[in-house]
Amino acid sequence: MSLYQEIIKNFPSTIIIPSEMKTIVEWYENSDELMGGLFEFYPDEEQSTIQNWFGKETLSERFGVFGIMLDGAPVAFWLDEQNVQKIIMLGSEGDCQVVLADNFLDFIRLIAIGYDDFYCFEFDQTIIEYNQENEDSDDEGVNKEFQQWLQNTFQVTIPEKGNEIVNIEDYSFSGWVEKQF
Repeated sequence: MSLYQEIIKNFPSTIIIPSEMKTIVEWYENSDELMGGLFEFYPDEEQSTIQNWFGKETLSERFGVFGIMLDGAPVAFWLDEQNVQKIIMLGSEGDCQVVLADNFLDFIRLIAIGYDDFYCFEFDQTIIEYNQENEDSDDEGVNKEFQQWLQNTFQVTIPEKGNEIVNIEDYSFSGWVEKQF
């Protein structure tokens, strides 16, 4: 079974699988490198991530976990209270819940910038500024080959800064999480 099939097989029927997802996961599976930063596609084989994070099984219908950050923070599709699907990250320590993008392709464009961490980050730096602040080489986390492939395959651009995609004023997910506890 392919990685793509492993990822989507346990998605609830409420999650809409984006048309670009299969192509992008196949690129990732056939590559020896990350797409950028420290995100990895990861199947939630037992569909237990959400249940373990919230301690409630009933919320799983609102999520489709498809990846993980290096620190273990799950990345998922999430259906808000109006059933609008967004891409979110659940902080691995439980203290950073953020809407990363309104759609899958924008999330992948965000990954392609090369940030190695999304943990309560403002997304207001270029990758060079971010890497200099972290005392890394200017192109640390950047996969130029993936950026070129993404631009050519989907006719998209790679933003200079993450805040071109991430709306840090969108508290819909963190507010929803608070209501669950």
